[in-house]
Amino acid sequence: MADTGNVWTDPKDTTFTNKIGNPSVYGKSFAGKVLVFPTGKGGIFSTNIMMDVAEVGSTPKAIINFRAHPVWVVLSIVLNIPLVDRLNKNPCKVIETGDWVKVDGRKGTVEVTKKKG
Repeated sequence: MADTGNVWTDPKDTTFTNKIGNPSVYGKSFAGKVLVFPTGKGGIFSTNIMMDVAEVGSTPKAIINFRAHPVWVVLSIVLNIPLVDRLNKNPCKVIETGDWVKVDGRKGTVEVTKKKG
């Protein structure tokens, strides 16, 4: 279970467990996906989760934030996960679960292809 407010038990289980806070991703895994969220919370818990997840090869492909927290910036560098923030539009309002997203961390760009249907 991998979600804020829950106890971390297994780094191989990257399933979102917060049905109320994250209904569109509830029950889905973030492994190999692009994570889009406003900002991270700093601290040892975030670091431990992502380091454990990286150890078993279940990291997200990229992270997109409205404003990145410094702890998440360092994590993305250490774990070699592209992180982009401070885009022209709020990614949390533009990108929806199921959209295809291409992230270029070096250029700081994001391309979104909206899901069909």
